[in-house]
This record gives sequence, C-alpha cells and structure tokens, in this order.
Amino acid sequence: MKIQSVAFTPDTLTVFWEDGKQAAFDSLFLYDNQLGHRDPFSGQRLIDVADLPETVSLTQVCWDGECLQITFSVSDTPVSYPIRFFVPSQNPLPERHLWYASSTANLPRIAWEAYYTSPNSRRDWLHGFIRYGLAFLHDVPPMPGTLETVAETLGTVRETNYGRIFDVCYTPQPENLASSDLGLPLHTDNPYREPVPGVQLLHILQQSSQGGDSLFADGFAVAEHLRSTVPTAFQVLTMTPVPFRYCSKQCDLYAERSLIQLDRNGIVEAIHYNNRSIQPVFLPLSETRAFYDAYRSLAHALSSPEFVYSVKLQAGDLVAFDNRRVLHGRAGFAGATDPRHLQGCYLEWDGIYSAYRRTLPSLLREEVKK
Repeated sequence: MKIQSVAFTPDTLTVFWEDGKQAAFDSLFLYDNQLGHRDPFSGQRLIDVADLPETVSLTQVCWDGECLQITFSVSDTPVSYPIRFFVPSQNPLPERHLWYASSTANLPRIAWEAYYTSPNSRRDWLHGFIRYGLAFLHDVPPMPGTLETVAETLGTVRETNYGRIFDVCYTPQPENLASSDLGLPLHTDNPYREPVPGVQLLHILQQSSQGGDSLFADGFAVAEHLRSTVPTAFQVLTMTPVPFRYCSKQCDLYAERSLIQLDRNGIVEAIHYNNRSIQPVFLPLSETRAFYDAYRSLAHALSSPEFVYSVKLQAGDLVAFDNRRVLHGRAGFAGATDPRHLQGCYLEWDGIYSAYRRTLPSLLREEVKK
C-alpha cells in the first residue's frame, strides 16, 4: 500500500491511501507503539502501559515518501514510522472450510518424505490441515517411535497420564475401551481434561485385515446443520453444561463443558462429545427432556452418511486431526486373532500455527512479529 497524503491534529493522525481509503490513529497509540519501545532483537516491548504519559499530543508530522517522522509534545526528537507500521498485521491463518463425506477429496494427503523435505509441500499440508482440521501423511515408516519424529515438526508433544506417546491396541479387560477391539462411535478425546487437547496424531503400525476402519466427521459441519435445521436443539447444546469424567488407577479427571461451544461472536469453536465418559446430567425437571431431545438430534446427525467419512488406513499412514472439531471412531475388529496397532500423541494448536507461519515468506513473518 502507498500513502498519498497525511493530516494531523494534536490528538489524531490520518493517513490517506492511494486507493482512496483512510485510517486514523490516536496520538497515545502512536507514542506507545514506536519502534524504540521494543527490543530490536526479540521484538518484545520494553515499557509498560503505566510508563506512558497520561496525555501526549502530535506537534509535527513529516512525510518523506518512505517514513513518517512524528514529533510528540513530550520530546523534541522525532520518531520514525515505516509505512508498514500503519497496515495492521493480519493473523496469516487460512479460514476454516466445512467438509462432508462427499468432499473429503479436498483433505490434504501427501507422502512423509515430501512433507519432511519440501518446505512448500509442508506449507500446503499445514494450510489444508488448519483449514479442514483433518490431514493425512502416507509412507511414514511403521516403526514404534516414528510418530514422535513427525510430532516434533508440528510442536511440542503434550504428555498426559497416557504418556507422551501412547499405544492403541487390543488389551483384554482394558481400563479404556480404546484398548479393546470394540467398535467406537464418533467422539472427541479427553473432554474431561482441562484444557482439552487440541490436536491428535495417530500412526498406523499394523492394520487388521478385517474391520478396524477409521471414522471421521467434521463436528463444525454437524453443528451448523443443527443450527439451521433444529435451532432450539442447537441452543440447548450450547448452553447446557455437561459433566465428563475418567477414572483409573492413575488419575481422576473431571470437567464440565457444553457439547457445542461458541465463541463470543456465536461462532462454533469446539465440539465436546464422548459417550463413554459423559456423566449423569442433572438438570431441573423442566429442562431434562429438552436436553435429551437435543442430545439425540446431535447423535442422529453424527450417524448420518452425509457427515461420516469411513477410510481403511494402512500401515504407514498417519492422520492428524483437530480434537476439538473433528470426531473420530472406528469399526470393531478381532483383536486377539487379527491385531491392529496404532501409536498416538497429543499436541496443541499454537505449535501447529507456529509451524505454519514459519513456512511463510520472511517479510510476512516480520509483519506478524511486529
């Protein structure tokens, strides 16, 4: 963007852009955000808001075609502002796109070697993962521990009571049904944990010959379907606190959260759905039936072929998914005679976002840093 002209009063600077738009900036905001108030190496602030003068005004503004030189009432020394300062930094993350069983061809899928060796391939894969919340890597060596190598390219593994890396395979009389050979309906993991893990990776080391197919659904697409078709149920699911709990010899975890979580703008930001760990939902008698009706509406939608994507992953495949958006499950298999072995781990979205930003051009990353 190019500046056409500037104007100022003691309290306000107005920048007129060549495209006809304009932007106004308060004098205190400008004084606070001068580059000299940040460390030149880390980019972090050196002063606190309490250090700012209560009043500060603009006394002189000069535009030389490259920078604005602004003099404030509290000092005779002009402060230089490059043009890019006046363009607010954007969070360079792709917008999310809802997906359905019929549109899974858009999900990112590349070979591990391309992801690992090609920055452009990694950027495209991360872009798609952030957009859809579900992505696949193929030809990841199916050896125990390889998952941690992949995870380290995406952020920091979040250790839980299950460990840093956990095995998902058949165990007689398991403490968690994930270690049985039963089919598992669609769910999100660990809604009883605070906070809920943001990302899960699952690496297939061995696949059963019969059964064991993986199931996925975009919970955000399901939620929007309910919002448009059963708005009363949608509202109940966003407003009712639901208790979740997991107990074992090692831990006792408990949390309450709505099945559909909205942000302050009413946008769906998380799905919490796990039929294995939900606890009795004690509500006033007048609200109980409405909750069950809404809960049932959500369950029916999650069993609809419109939303459920079934795929038979093979040894060497790795799937990454947003645990607060994408529900996952599996078909049953004969664990005692036809083994199925996966390794999994949890990460958080801040690491994913950081990994994506680091694949962007350096100038854009400098804008983000500023």
